[in-house]
Amino acid sequence: MPRPDDPAAYLPAVRRRQTAEISARSLTQQHMASLHEFLRRRIDHLLTAHPVGSEEYRAAQALHLAVEWTWEELQDCVSFLDADREDKDALLGLGDCWSNLRGLTLPWTDAPDYDDTLWPPVKFEHLRFVPVQGSEAAPPHNDTPR
Repeated sequence: MPRPDDPAAYLPAVRRRQTAEISARSLTQQHMASLHEFLRRRIDHLLTAHPVGSEEYRAAQALHLAVEWTWEELQDCVSFLDADREDKDALLGLGDCWSNLRGLTLPWTDAPDYDDTLWPPVKFEHLRFVPVQGSEAAPPHNDTPR
């Protein structure tokens, strides 16, 4: 049973189920904004629940900074994508930033308003290291079957 001062106590329960991963190119502003808002509600609650200068307040401030810096980086990644969303470096960066922001929600996955269908993990895109043509250097990782 949530405490009366818990922000989740006043939110509708979200039906949760395990979802498949999505590609970074499938992420939308709805995914991102709703996840950011989910975190902001919790942080705002923590900042108002503890006296300024207390250790709890400082920890909430640190979480606030981590969320906001990650959010800004996520928005930068979105702005670098081409309209066709095919820039591989930008897509990898977007997936990384999404995973970082999503990772900050892990302590709340059992919250009634946590929505893992709206905030799915991004598929990991495997990178293969290949030597530059004419280079004698070996790739850092060889995944060729033996």
